[in-house]
Amino acid sequence: PYTLTHVGTFSEEDITDFAINIDGRMYATTFDIVYEVDPLTAQLTQIAEQPGAGFLAMTALSDGTLLVGDDSEIFEVNLSTGVIQNWRTIPDWEFAGDMVGLPDGLLYCLVFPTDEWSDTTSLIVLDPATGQVTHVGETNAGSMFGVGFAEWTMYGFNTDGEILDIDLGTGAASVISTPGHSFWGAATNPLRWD
Repeated sequence: PYTLTHVGTFSEEDITDFAINIDGRMYATTFDIVYEVDPLTAQLTQIAEQPGAGFLAMTALSDGTLLVGDDSEIFEVNLSTGVIQNWRTIPDWEFAGDMVGLPDGLLYCLVFPTDEWSDTTSLIVLDPATGQVTHVGETNAGSMFGVGFAEWTMYGFNTDGEILDIDLGTGAASVISTPGHSFWGAATNPLRWD
């Protein structure tokens, strides 16, 4: 189940993450530009830009909202206007990798404490309705610049070419496959969560 298939090569070298929304449309981000992606050819079409940003994380929520993360900030990308505006701030944490919105409506983020970069990351859960942040636990793994969710399992992907299973109850991550390709982002189709 962890076989890799090459689809295409991006014209932009600095892609940092991906997302697929509830309509099945695929998006990618660099540090400061958001694109729509043709999933059959990897062709990029620019839809938004925020010069000076440092987007590392990207996901779509169950309501279709497209989000990008930079440091402690999460931004919403308006797909109609291209406007990128602040959506939430994560107090005391900043992105050490990716985030993913799950069917429960919550946002799961891989982070480390602000101003305390560490070789290990933590899993936190953000409730978009209340802004409440819950620290689940340390992953005991380094940065995972890609996370996805399928068949009720949260997966992490790292630059060492590992795929990890992240325990949603404890945050602990364990390696389940090493296909040998360095991962800089990941996305799963929300229509196939279960």
